Parts: sequence; C-alpha cells; structure tokens
Amino acid sequence: MKRVLVTLFAIIVMLGITGCSNDANPIIEENLLCESIISPNEEYIEDDKDKVVLEIKVYQDKDHTIVVTATDNTEFFEDKEYTLKYDKDISESDISIEWTTLMGSDKPTKENQKVIATVKISDGDKVVSERKINFAKNAIDVIVESI
Repeated sequence: MKRVLVTLFAIIVMLGITGCSNDANPIIEENLLCESIISPNEEYIEDDKDKVVLEIKVYQDKDHTIVVTATDNTEFFEDKEYTLKYDKDISESDISIEWTTLMGSDKPTKENQKVIATVKISDGDKVVSERKINFAKNAIDVIVESI
C-alpha cells in the first residue's frame, strides 16, 4: 500500500513539474495573416446592441500549419476552427475570403444578408483549400482540399 501511495505521489509531482503537453497549435496573434470582419445587418438595425459581427481569421504557425477560425457575437453560431497541414509559408496574397448571402449573391438585402464566407487558400495557381463557412447553418463545407 505504501509503495502505491509513493508511486502516485511521484507521478503527481512529475506532472506538476513538467505539466501536461497539448499537441494543439495555440493561436498566436503574431501569426495572423488575414482577417475579414463584416456586419451583415449593420445598415438595417436601429440599436448597436443588435449588431451582428462575423469574423474569419487565418493564421500560420512556425510548422506551416494553417489555422482558420470563424467567430461571431451571437448565440446561434458556435465558433469554428479548422487546420490544414502545409509544407511551406503562405502570405496574405495567397488567401481570399469572399462573403455571400444564403442565395449566393454578393449584393445583400435586409431579407438576404451575407452569412457565408468562402475561404480559399492558394499556392500560385494551385488551390490548396476552399471551404464555405455558413454562419446561418453553423457548418463548414469542403469545396476543394488538395493537401
């Protein structure tokens, strides 16, 4: 019994000293390559507290992993994130973020506001990844994935 307690104590002390590692890539604002922030209802509201803000950010860490985050300020959309393993650096010019309405238009109306972001990451002429982030449907759909 004493041996078990000593072993458990030793494990707890070692974890306390070394900490637990996490393989997830932490998002560091210094690694931000591109961001797009819109408010689809801004011109249709009377009170700023009703303003919806949709945000896409694209990061790349030192291991070339690309991280795309999608957030908003409503309770309807659950923040999303996806990662892409890549083998070289990309720049802001390799990233395209286009906003459209549910009906696919780039011209919003009060009834058909922009809620879909198409995030395209390219390497020269080659599309590395293209995904649609639907803030209304709370989903990310893969259009092109060539990694």
